[in-house]
Amino acid sequence: MSHLFVIGVPGCGGVLTAPAGIFSSPHHPEPYAHALDCEWLIRLPPLETVSIEFLSFEVENARNCRYDFVEVREGNGPDGNLVGRYCGYNIPQPYRSLTNNLFIRFHSDESVAHQGFRIKYEAACGGVFTQENIMLRSP
Repeated sequence: MSHLFVIGVPGCGGVLTAPAGIFSSPHHPEPYAHALDCEWLIRLPPLETVSIEFLSFEVENARNCRYDFVEVREGNGPDGNLVGRYCGYNIPQPYRSLTNNLFIRFHSDESVAHQGFRIKYEAACGGVFTQENIMLRSP
């Protein structure tokens, strides 16, 4: 797996293991820096899922989000199934993961910068279980 922190850029990536939290693009709500690749891994205990909600979102808009973007992927790395690649000014829809890991990548290019994003995450409650003899616990 690639590095989850960018040296010298506070708030640019990390491993998040708390049952709930908020993270954002570096310097939010001030404009983010150029040439960033920040990666966050939300890792919760097995059998839990992750619920994310974008609280704010302003990332350079371009066709196919080719300049600046936020990517959300299932799993624990950049090769996980792509949930969505987002840019522009419309807040993405909330999302609930299929597993206990969710990978989020923020990329900015060498030019235009905007306010960025802020995401709230938490362990999701409820769901449908199809295995026998599974142990459930409350958050």
